[in-house]
Amino acid sequence: MYDYDVTWLEIENVQDKDKAFQEMKNLKCNKEDMDEVVENIERECMNGGSTFRNLDMKQFLVIIHPCKNEQARRMVVNHEKRHIEDRILQHCEIDDIEAAAYLAGYLSKFIY
Repeated sequence: MYDYDVTWLEIENVQDKDKAFQEMKNLKCNKEDMDEVVENIERECMNGGSTFRNLDMKQFLVIIHPCKNEQARRMVVNHEKRHIEDRILQHCEIDDIEAAAYLAGYLSKFIY
């Protein structure tokens, strides 16, 4: 929607660090962010996520770390989804609650 692409990467184990690094490199993320994500994966961080964006490319990357249970996963997923919504609306200069709600629903159908 609004012609943006979202890559969703759910980390399952330490071996996923290479995939995360490559996806961040493709998005042209800065080295510090890339190193931090790899370090978090190596430390086996849980119950968290990160959203990266390159608005010139109209692309997002969401990285979700393993969660201790489904409730924690939903909280992380919805937190990161909200970042996407806010950035798209801001970048498109949209300040309309109905458009925001429509975007939230649209993204949800791809996540759940």
